[in-house]
Amino acid sequence: MDKITKYGLYDYKQFSFEDLIKKYDIGINSDMMVKEFERLLPDIDKMGWWTEGKQGHQAQFAIQSRKDSDDPYYESCGPQPHLNKEYKGYTLTEGSYDTTNEMFKDTYFENILNMFPFPVCRVRFVRLSSKACYRFHRDMTYKFHIPLVTNPSNVMIWPEQSHRIIVHMPADGYIYFTETAISHTALNGGQDYRYHIVVSSMVEREEIFNNLNEKQFDETNYPSLSPEGEWK
Repeated sequence: MDKITKYGLYDYKQFSFEDLIKKYDIGINSDMMVKEFERLLPDIDKMGWWTEGKQGHQAQFAIQSRKDSDDPYYESCGPQPHLNKEYKGYTLTEGSYDTTNEMFKDTYFENILNMFPFPVCRVRFVRLSSKACYRFHRDMTYKFHIPLVTNPSNVMIWPEQSHRIIVHMPADGYIYFTETAISHTALNGGQDYRYHIVVSSMVEREEIFNNLNEKQFDETNYPSLSPEGEWK
């Protein structure tokens, strides 16, 4: 994809649906993943989520941290303006967050990290409240999303007129490559929390595309936003 640099774009107006989101199967058992999450969620809630916004509608909890971090479950959460800049005596990158936190060792989530055919980093649970959305923003590079608890009222949006896409990613055990170096947002139009796992990596896009087998992305097989007669 010569349209993209590592941390930016040459010409975002060239992008198509296939450039912005791709679907892959790395062997995740969605039932096992959700069962494990439900087991751990009371402990996560008890420890508390990193939150942003007056109502705390954006929340995160880290699966990975820096080695010997004194704040392993929160340090990598939220905006990171110091990434790739001198920080505490050395250059911090997303790749610095590559150590599985104690809560998730020997769990199915550690197994999921090992299913990727390349190193992953800065892996977090991301929770979005009902009737909430993110501001439009750009990340430094791509992200993988693993939908965990969601419904068709949860969508990701790339708003630019030249490549506008509104898409729902179902919790079906697949991983979704998302080109988040382009302006985007996510919207939860449902009544419950949306939970995703967000995964970063330091490998180049070409290595991803060469090492994963893409699956067809066909939203016609997914439930409609609201069945007939249930609009309120």
